[in-house]
Amino acid sequence: MTIPNNKELEEAVLGACMLESEALDMVADKLKPEIFYQPKNNTVCEAILSLLSENSPVDIMTVMTKVKDAYNASADAYYITQLTSRVNQTHNLEYYVSQLTELHVKRQLITIGQEAIKLGADLKLDCFESLDQVSQMLLDLSNNGNAKGAQKIYDCYESKVDDLEREFKGEIASKVHTGMNALDNQVKISNSDLIILAARPAMGKTAVAIQAGLNIGKGKPVLFYSREMSNAQLTDRILSNLSNVPLSKIKAPKELQPHDWEKIANASNQFNKNKLKLNDSVDLSVLGMRAEARKLQKKEGLGAIIVDYIQLLDDKGQGNREQEIARISRGLKLTAKALDVPVIALSQLSRAVEQRGGDKRPMLSDLRESGAIEQDADTVIFLYRPEYYGITEDENGGSVEGLQEMIVSKHRNGSTGTVYQKFNGAYQRIEEWQTSEVEMPMRVERNNDLKNNNDDIFGYLN
Repeated sequence: MTIPNNKELEEAVLGACMLESEALDMVADKLKPEIFYQPKNNTVCEAILSLLSENSPVDIMTVMTKVKDAYNASADAYYITQLTSRVNQTHNLEYYVSQLTELHVKRQLITIGQEAIKLGADLKLDCFESLDQVSQMLLDLSNNGNAKGAQKIYDCYESKVDDLEREFKGEIASKVHTGMNALDNQVKISNSDLIILAARPAMGKTAVAIQAGLNIGKGKPVLFYSREMSNAQLTDRILSNLSNVPLSKIKAPKELQPHDWEKIANASNQFNKNKLKLNDSVDLSVLGMRAEARKLQKKEGLGAIIVDYIQLLDDKGQGNREQEIARISRGLKLTAKALDVPVIALSQLSRAVEQRGGDKRPMLSDLRESGAIEQDADTVIFLYRPEYYGITEDENGGSVEGLQEMIVSKHRNGSTGTVYQKFNGAYQRIEEWQTSEVEMPMRVERNNDLKNNNDDIFGYLN
């Protein structure tokens, strides 16, 4: 097998770097020893970069001295002098370096392929762990190959204005809409955001996630990963949501009436048009998700990734549970950034919510098992249903039946606050809260300095 390389191109690049300082400045950020396949050329590049870091002049004499003194190499003066004779022009130097970089990436691909063969042939290794290792190597290679340098602020300005104009004209949508208007008005979800949706069990996390996935899925594909529910169980909920047939009937088909069957049949068109994709694999890892998402994005596009839920993802690294969750959380944020799509990750809360007094509204310290979740998230939203805790009325005597509070406790790109939705459990649907049903009082956070215990951190003001 011929190893991809170009000896003449390597010599021409090094010669140009020693002949013209301006040419060297153009490619210094992309010039790396590893892109040179020939060992001598690799050493000469190291010498050039070393001189640059020392703010020393780069020419034939300084490079020869550095190669001899610093690297104890046998590259003679004649070879280094001959490098400059390979140069005809320097204005294409950036292109030449990009060509060497591509050859280097191809060599790395060969190395990864060889490593994959070794891992696949080792019967003692877990096949999925080997797959994750290869996926990680490919991901690292992809990220390194797509690395971007610094941009002039004016270039950033022009790009932003162009995006604003296109969004104003309706040509693009820079924000992602969940279809829950109150939430969309409060939280402007952008591409590359990590959204944490956290709550105790039975608060409606999956229903909210499904609602968001169905709405985003009207336009672009959405990957919905779940280790808590099977695809069949999720489909039950989605069918109830779209057909307006109670979930209880779908779970007990003998109770279905003719008009229910008609609604189920009519829902087929909505299922067919929607681009939501379900994955209930038992071995879910961040690397595996990212690989599938990247493949889908290139083929069909990608609107969002939804994970139900973060504590159930696999992480094969070393360390305690807190470190494991920290790696998963960081991996989800990097996935959102690398693919430029929002990641909505559901999260459990600790039992501390149930153990304290007051109305048991969750707070950031309740995020289960790792403070890294709060740190990595762009937005943290807690779900809270008063009636779950036996609260049926607000302070004004109004009914709170079905009320679902969405408490935005962290919002990196906007303000925090609480929005109100209606959780329709019968149809697994999130609906608009009609303010005429009950006038919701304003809720503010109390100053902890005015109160010794933290049992009731939120209070109501009329």
